[in-house]
Formats: sequence, structure tokens, C-alpha cells
Amino acid sequence: MIARSIFAETGNWGHKCALIGGLIPSLIVKELPPELDPHKGTTDVDIAIKMAASVPDDPAFYKTLKNNLASLGLKQDEGSFRWIGTVEEKEIIVELFVQVDDPEQGGKSQKKPVEGGGSGLQALGVYGLQHMELDIIEFPSKGELMNGKGIKDVTLRICGPAMLICLKAWALEQRTKEKDGYDVVWMLNAYGPEKLADHFKKCGLAETDFGKQALDFLQKTFESEDHTGPIGWVIESEFEGDDVPLQKRRAVGLVQEFLTKART
Repeated sequence: MIARSIFAETGNWGHKCALIGGLIPSLIVKELPPELDPHKGTTDVDIAIKMAASVPDDPAFYKTLKNNLASLGLKQDEGSFRWIGTVEEKEIIVELFVQVDDPEQGGKSQKKPVEGGGSGLQALGVYGLQHMELDIIEFPSKGELMNGKGIKDVTLRICGPAMLICLKAWALEQRTKEKDGYDVVWMLNAYGPEKLADHFKKCGLAETDFGKQALDFLQKTFESEDHTGPIGWVIESEFEGDDVPLQKRRAVGLVQEFLTKART
């Protein structure tokens, strides 16, 4: 309902927006391998919608987006890129992300629009969103909107699996969160490293500097069983005992297989 309501409010700019983050694996992976548990992002009590925009600096877009988020009953956390509200006694968090052309601006708050700053909208800069259109999945979603606004047909746009892997690879390089390594390994388990590598090449991300550097970052963070990537996988998955070293080895093996296929 939340994602559908947000896209219903983006109007003419919907084609410039997409969902990214923790909800994506459960949306794009329809059938799980028998040995793979459901993605952790599907069990969160709070619902976080990560919405990315590839509109460089259009004042009208950001003003409209701010007004429409407010119309859904969400309030901007002061000085933050988060909008927070409550629906059916659940906290809803909408996080806004925008493209930045300089990798150094990734992870930093951006005031939008830059010129004039009229909307007062804050978003978190993410390098690489300019390539988001290379790997986008669209699917129809029909159902109720928030706040009793009725039923509507909406086209949801979400980042595809290769784009998600790249974003997570950059995140692994820029911060230390177990969830990043977990998401990479979970996606490789769900898709298979060869299939995902083929998609990475076919969609065109392999030809971009963003995609090439993502592979380098995966190489670094999954270099051994003691690196942050596999450690994040076993911690977030809550493996215990003999499963821990086994799963770390498997995680490194999956990533190395993906890298070999993606680079050839």
C-alpha cells in the first residue's frame, strides 16, 4: 500500500523514480531455492521505503514530491532525508535518495533543489543512480491507497538485481553494515552467480565505471572468509556453530564465481 501510494503521487515524474533497498529482494525473487530462507527485509516491523530519483535538479519535481509526501500524512524528520508516519499502527519510513555525479558526495545529505533551496527537501546522495535505468523492473500494482484515497492501478518501478548488487558493493566499500554483505550473498543464492553475472553484462552495467568499480569492491570485501562481506552474511543470517565457517566459505565462493563470470 505504501509504495503504491507514493508512486500514485509522483505524477509525471514517476518514470524518474524507483524503489531501492531492503524491500527489493522480496519483490523481484518470486521462488526461493529450497535451502534459502526468506529475505530478512520482509520481516521488519517498521516499513522503510527507499525511493531514488534520477532528476538532477528540477525544482518543480522536488516541490511536488514534498507536497505529495505531506498529503499522505508523512512528516519530514527535521534536517533529514527521512519522512515518517504511522499506518495501521505501524511506523512508516520513507527515505529519499538522489543521484550525485561525484562519488565523494555519496552518503552525504543533499538539499534539493540546489538553486534557491525553495522546497526545503533533503535527500541522501547516492553515486551510480544515473545508471539506474539500465536495470529497472516495472510491474503493475492495483489496490488501496493510503488515507482512504481509494483503489488505483499504479506501475511500480524497482531497481533490478544487477543494480542492487552494484549499490550494495559500493555500500560495502563506504560503510560497515552487516546487511550489505547479507544482501549480496542472499541475491547470489537466489539468482545463482552465473545468471546474475549474465544479467549484469547484458543490461550494460558492466560497461560503466560504476559497475566495474562495484566488482572491485566485491573483490576487496569478499577476499577471504574473515572480510566484512562474508562476516555480514553469517551475522545477519544468525548462523551458529559449524554452520558459521561453512557459510563463510560458501559466501566467498559465490562471490568469486560471480566475479569470474561478470568479468569474462
